[in-house]
Amino acid sequence: MSVDEHSIFSVDIELPAIVQKKADTAFSMIKKKGTGYMENFEKENLKKTLKKAGAFKRPTAAAVAVCALALCGITALAAGYHYWSRSMSGTLQADEVQQIELIQNGVADILDTQDTDDSALAEIKAVTVGGVTVKPMEVIADSHFAHISFSISGYTLGEQVEPSFEHMDADCEGVVAVNGSFYDGIVSDSNGNPVYDDGTPIKLDESGAVISHYTDDDGTLEYVITCISAYDRTILGKTIHVELENIGTTYHADYENVLSGKWEFDIPVTEKNSAKTYALGASVGDSGATVTTVELSPISIKVNYDFQGEKVSQEGSDKSYTNPPLFCGVRLKDGTMLPYLADGGSGGYTDETAAQYYFMSAFDRVIDVDNVDALLFRKADGTPSGDNLYIVPLVQQQ
Repeated sequence: MSVDEHSIFSVDIELPAIVQKKADTAFSMIKKKGTGYMENFEKENLKKTLKKAGAFKRPTAAAVAVCALALCGITALAAGYHYWSRSMSGTLQADEVQQIELIQNGVADILDTQDTDDSALAEIKAVTVGGVTVKPMEVIADSHFAHISFSISGYTLGEQVEPSFEHMDADCEGVVAVNGSFYDGIVSDSNGNPVYDDGTPIKLDESGAVISHYTDDDGTLEYVITCISAYDRTILGKTIHVELENIGTTYHADYENVLSGKWEFDIPVTEKNSAKTYALGASVGDSGATVTTVELSPISIKVNYDFQGEKVSQEGSDKSYTNPPLFCGVRLKDGTMLPYLADGGSGGYTDETAAQYYFMSAFDRVIDVDNVDALLFRKADGTPSGDNLYIVPLVQQQ
C-alpha cells in the first residue's frame, strides 16, 4: 500500500471520557502535555475505534438577543447575556462577545430556537423517547471541525455518576472521525491546568475522585460531539447525521443501561469559511521542517509541511515515520503565549515518499485570527515552553 491518507492517517484526540476522568483523578493538577499523536491508523479502523469512545467536551430566545443587540450594541449585550449553552461555552471557552461575533459571522448556528429564516434549521426538532428529551442546541464549524451540542432532559443522574450513551455516531461525507461526551464542567486554563468553567479550582470528593458538574441548575445534562474531516475534505455546507442510542451510566469503562432508545438528527453545517490561509514557506527552527501553508480559523488550524520523514521500526507496523514538530499553540500580538491551544485532531503523510505532512487540530478556546502574531511548535515531549518551543512568525511570503 502506498504512503497515503489510508495507510498513514493518524489522529490525536482527547482520551475517552471514561478514561480521562480516572486520569484527572490521579493527575488533576498536572498540566496538559500538549499535542501528541497515534500513527498508522487506516481510516475505517480509526472511525470504528473512535465511535466506541467518548472524548470531547440553553440559550434563551434568539429574538430577544437580536433585539438587545440592535438596541444596546454588542458591548452592552456581552455584559450579562449567555448566548451559547454551558457545554459549548466551555468546549470553546468563548466569552459573550466572541459568541455573538461567531453567530453574526455565520460560523455558529443556534439550533434551539423557532425564530429562524433558515428552513433547514427550523426543521430540527427535539426528540423524546421514554420520557428523555434530546434537543440540539448549537453547531459551530469550520472546514475541518464541527462541534454540535445537545441538551438532555428527563434523565435523573445520581451523584458522582458519569452519564453515557451506549452508542454515538455522526456520519457525513468527508468526516473520518467523531467523538462525543457529556459535558462535566471542567476545562483547561491558559496554562493547561484543569479548572471548572467558572475559573475555580477543581475539587475532589472523599475518595479522591474529581467532582464533576454534569447537570445544569435545572438538572439538564449537556452533550457535545466533535467531527473531524479528512485532511483534503471539508465539512462546510454538508449535513451531519447524528445517532445517539441508549442512555445510562459508566464506571471503570463498564456501561450500565438505564433506558433503551434512539435519538436521531440531521444537522446542517454552515457554508461560511472562517479560515484565513497563509503561504509561509517558513522553517521550523533547525528541525528540517518547512511550514508551507496554514489554514487558521477561530476554532482550529491546519498546517502543511515539507518534511522528509525517516522510516522507523515500530512493533506491529512497517509504515512508521518520524514526524515534524507539531503545532501546539499561538503567540498573540501583545506577547501573550497560548502553548496549550491544540486540543486534538489528526496528522500524517499524504504522499508516497513521506515528504509532505499535514497536521490539523481543534482549539480548546476561540481565538481572534487577526490577533495572532506567531505559531508555536513543540520541539519534543514535555512542557511546551522556553527552549522546548519553536516560534514561527505568521508572515506571508512576499
